[in-house]
Amino acid sequence: MKITYKSVAKKKGGKTFFVTSMRLRVQRLAAATRSRGCLTFWEDIIYNIFVSKERLEFPPVMHDKKSKIDFFLASRQKCFDVKDVMALYNSLLALPDERIDKLFSLQLVSPRIAFILSVFLGVLGVDRFYCRSNKLGIAKLFTIAACGFWWVGDLFVIREAARLTNYKILRNFIINPVKEEDAD
Repeated sequence: MKITYKSVAKKKGGKTFFVTSMRLRVQRLAAATRSRGCLTFWEDIIYNIFVSKERLEFPPVMHDKKSKIDFFLASRQKCFDVKDVMALYNSLLALPDERIDKLFSLQLVSPRIAFILSVFLGVLGVDRFYCRSNKLGIAKLFTIAACGFWWVGDLFVIREAARLTNYKILRNFIINPVKEEDAD
């Protein structure tokens, strides 16, 4: 394999193709950030954009129920704990197709945003309001985060609280039947 600054020759499936220096930039970025898991994703994107004759479809076309559920869980993997999701996986498979399509419209809580809110506005309880824990948010607001001790503790716990909130949202989505507004 010959590597130059401008292009890389690579064999994939018995065919040799060239990828422009963008691939090298992606490799350097992945090496710099130590995110080796993202490199194959970017390699596939670059290959599909610059080399492949097939048209890349966004969003990906999903026909069966299992692939829709897998795509939902994979795209929101940081919002859930694996053990919690695996407990609900069979229940998700039992849902009708109409409910699976509405699964993508769930308003989930981002653990990253919850942590950022906790760092900057945690003393006022904004992070707990964001995680839909209104009673804890009010208590944190009126006690000024218990003189800062509660705020420091929440810095370590708020991501798990956000994931627990998302688990409850997903569980309620599975358990509760379709409402009249959703049927329209």
